[in-house]
Amino acid sequence: MGFTTTSLNPKLTKDIYEMLWRSYPEHYENKPSDFFKPYIELDPFHNDESFRVVTENGKIAGTTKIFYRETFINGEKLLLGGIGLVAVNPEFRGRGLANIIMEDCVQYMEQHNFDVSLLFAGPIPLYEKHGWSSMTTKSWDFGDISIPKEDSSLFFRPLSWQVDYASIYGLHYQMIQKVNLGIVRNPNYWNEYVWKFHGVHSEIFGVEKNDELLAYAIVEYDKKTQNLEIKEYGVSDDSVLPTLVAGLHKEFGFKEIYLASTGSSTPLASYLPTISKTVNSNNEDGMMYRNINKKIDIKDAAFHDTSLFFGTDSF
Repeated sequence: MGFTTTSLNPKLTKDIYEMLWRSYPEHYENKPSDFFKPYIELDPFHNDESFRVVTENGKIAGTTKIFYRETFINGEKLLLGGIGLVAVNPEFRGRGLANIIMEDCVQYMEQHNFDVSLLFAGPIPLYEKHGWSSMTTKSWDFGDISIPKEDSSLFFRPLSWQVDYASIYGLHYQMIQKVNLGIVRNPNYWNEYVWKFHGVHSEIFGVEKNDELLAYAIVEYDKKTQNLEIKEYGVSDDSVLPTLVAGLHKEFGFKEIYLASTGSSTPLASYLPTISKTVNSNNEDGMMYRNINKKIDIKDAAFHDTSLFFGTDSF
């Protein structure tokens, strides 16, 4: 009969978890749903139609999911299709199924008016063949930091997600309009994706003036290495960055700061080299980008330099 591509039948969710388990057993230790459930059942923007299932004779042969997200690129809000959960049942490998999956993804996004697409897997010839291009983002390590002085007019403190949610939410929205490829969130995305799964391991701090939140950072600290990873941050004005860094140092006494998936012109990637004697950066090859119905110049250096994908976002 050949392969047939359809949308998700919720009754098949358990079978899909099992197929994903056979395809990617390294992603979890216990039940097949442990790793994959958040991406299907808890995604606040999920719809069954965008979860693509390929079958043959009623058996699941492969899957992918097109994650509905909104993003800003060059200050314009666009519909972003995040590609994830691309999997081929081991029983069906070697039959060109991956090409069928990617052709279906492109067709679906074109028909549903997506502007651009993003995935994290490359550079892989399969995705390049279907129009995705590698982006240049970097991971950064900053050491030998000269801790700046705090601005006495500003107040650094731990934040409470429950109490400070509205301020954090508003500041995040301001932040992502200034960079490229930050994910626009609704309240459920914050609670189900960001805070529920990252808040367990992270801490959040902010800088205020007259009870107005001017900066926040979601961080994880490794006591053994004394490395502070900034998973996400928001700033209303770059002038508050010294107080944010000084406050975090007072809290943790870190030796190094780590940033990931950020262009060199984003706020902290621009500021931290000015106070660090040791700056190491590595190009990240995982992020791949594709135009769908909106033309963005992938070779434009400014597009890359101002890109930022937070470690607390996911698809």
